Amino acid sequence: MMQRLTREYLDLSLEPKTSADVEAKNNDLKSQAFHFNQRLTRIQKELSKHPHAGQPLQQSLTAWQYIINSIESFPAKPVPMMVVRYGDRIVKKLSSVQRMF
Repeated sequence: MMQRLTREYLDLSLEPKTSADVEAKNNDLKSQAFHFNQRLTRIQKELSKHPHAGQPLQQSLTAWQYIINSIESFPAKPVPMMVVRYGDRIVKKLSSVQRMF
């Protein structure tokens, strides 16, 4: 889901601002971000006390805060490189947690 959010953010940031469906795509992106935020927060709460999974999940949540702030302020302040960098970091951290189970 994080990879899809990153890809859609990049697509939207490269699209001309005059495109008729930019607002619809932006609303869809915000909706997906809301759902990802709920899922990540729930997982982090469930596993926060886990001796090995707690730290990477907290780091993922911290990185996610930068991304969700960028999505919420889009298109006023597009920061595609930051979204890619932190998105990649989140994917790596969540993959490492998944391998633990």
